[in-house]
Amino acid sequence: MPRCSKGFTLVELSIVLVIISLLVAGTLAGKNLIASSELKALIANVNEYKAAIKQFELRYDGLPGDIPDAVEYWGAVESANGDNDGVIDTDFLDGTGLTASNEPFQSVKQLALADMITLSVNLNGVWGTGFVEATAAIAGNVPGASVDEVLLYVRCCSASDDDTVTADFNNHVGIFSIHSDNRYRAGAITPIEAKGIDEKMDDGLPDFGFVSAGGSWDGTNYDTKTPCYTGTGTSSVYQSANATYKDAKGCQMMFAYDWD
Repeated sequence: MPRCSKGFTLVELSIVLVIISLLVAGTLAGKNLIASSELKALIANVNEYKAAIKQFELRYDGLPGDIPDAVEYWGAVESANGDNDGVIDTDFLDGTGLTASNEPFQSVKQLALADMITLSVNLNGVWGTGFVEATAAIAGNVPGASVDEVLLYVRCCSASDDDTVTADFNNHVGIFSIHSDNRYRAGAITPIEAKGIDEKMDDGLPDFGFVSAGGSWDGTNYDTKTPCYTGTGTSSVYQSANATYKDAKGCQMMFAYDWD
């Protein structure tokens, strides 16, 4: 007579459920560790640039990209002279056909020429030496951060972005990605990530303090801040709890530093 097959006992089922729970918890913990390490890497990138710019200013008596005698140090092929007005000016990746002589492009290039930054390029695209070319139309170079598809820039105050805070800054380091049209800046990190960085470095407010956030180009301007944050000033809040936006890369970030 055939024997009846036995099912799982309650004890066996409990053991299986415990094992599954441990595997899920381990996977989530691993993802959190990766996210945490990436945030730390981005913060380290920003701090590296801020320290390098201060060092550059002390050595060359001016800001990278802005010094009037860069060609004397590195030649006309590798560099271009700035206007020596104390700011790293002229907008950056704003769709107006900027060139490699633009001060923000020159700032990072001159930091590299002076051996003051270590560049890590992690964006798919057309490469220059240690840089990624932002677009074929804009013949400038943009350094990559330590996290995939995140790029860095250095420039001065701009009221054209959706961040009234940085319009009041002198110079700042920013993180962004390249918009799909290859001519404008777009969000590089999620609201959750942006909030984590802001809380570690400043006050956790996207539109207040020395660390601020901005939105992506929407085809007309940078006023589309909603995928990154809502509100203004001390009432501004990252969209880190919004199910629609929290995991989407809707945030640029600006890190102010008064190099003067």
